[in-house]
Amino acid sequence: GGKIATGLPPASAIAVSQTVTTTYVITASGPAGTASATAEVVVEAPLPRILNFAPKRSTVVAGERATLAWTVDDATDVHVNDSSSTTVFRGPDATGTVDVTPTNTENYALVATNVAGNVRATARITVVPIARAVIESFAATPNTIALGSTSLLSWRVVDAENVTILSGDTSVCASDEASGACTVTPLETTRYTLVASHPNGNAMRDITVT
Repeated sequence: GGKIATGLPPASAIAVSQTVTTTYVITASGPAGTASATAEVVVEAPLPRILNFAPKRSTVVAGERATLAWTVDDATDVHVNDSSSTTVFRGPDATGTVDVTPTNTENYALVATNVAGNVRATARITVVPIARAVIESFAATPNTIALGSTSLLSWRVVDAENVTILSGDTSVCASDEASGACTVTPLETTRYTLVASHPNGNAMRDITVT
């Protein structure tokens, strides 16, 4: 290195600034000769900084892909783990994304590392169930009748695109209403099946009119 100061008085101080660890040598000269001493100023690297770590969408449907994005500074290694400590990404990327497909609500951890140590941040993705038809009620009133009499079949469903009531393979009633009723006149004991339809899954329930 070069000189940073000369001709200093016997008792003095000098301010220095450096970005890396540096060893300084002081040399004192006088009639009897010269003497030297050293002083080392250690510069510690800063810890990494996580500027952002978050999902692009915080809520997804089960089985749907989600994307985690991050931006870090002063990191030489970045890795992302799920709650079971499975690594879903590892690399030096200061800015990046990774796709995940959680089946349940999941917490992800990002760890950014350099020679000074590591820092950590978490992100949560909430998983909601796939929508399917649900039958809240299906009833026959009355469920015991005399020959030639009628019974009222009533239903209440949720998230169904349409409902169908079957007697065997024959449709006796169909509707796109979430709740409703239809009249049947069975000539013998008959089992009726309510089918509530949805693209992700149907729901079915039986009832018997005697």
